[in-house]
Amino acid sequence: QEHFACHVCERMGAPHQYFADYGFLREHFFEEHHPCLEAACLEQRYVVFGCEQELAAHRRERHSTRVPRFPPTSGRNRVTP
Repeated sequence: QEHFACHVCERMGAPHQYFADYGFLREHFFEEHHPCLEAACLEQRYVVFGCEQELAAHRRERHSTRVPRFPPTSGRNRVTP
């Protein structure tokens, strides 16, 4: 019979956390850990972290949008210092 193990618990030193199906594992992720709530990560199902700092680092790395310091303009409107 197939079971689902919590990779976060294993990494944090608490092995043998098994769940009968993904629904129970997902519930565990949301109650005990820090899943990424971005749509792409929810689709992957296992983007979950052991602490808020790890989640924040992931979000900065994978989901932050870099806003240009100055909006792009055509060459004729550009002011050069």
